[in-house]
Amino acid sequence: MPVFQSLFFCLTFHEITMKQLSEDTGISVRTLTRMKKATREQNPKYMPSIRTLQEISKVTNLPIEEMMDNLP
Repeated sequence: MPVFQSLFFCLTFHEITMKQLSEDTGISVRTLTRMKKATREQNPKYMPSIRTLQEISKVTNLPIEEMMDNLP
């Protein structure tokens, strides 16, 4: 499973849009889009900050460790 795939699977499963997540976390849609793009890459060049991951984790109840499965 590529990095962040579990996060975007969780969002899809719970029918949460990136705009909703952006509003709930204060993280820009652009940042979330970059994370989603990194999901499709084997060795993503973009890695969000720990603060970004913490905010997403608070809202989704998804541990950071699960979001970052299969880091190179």
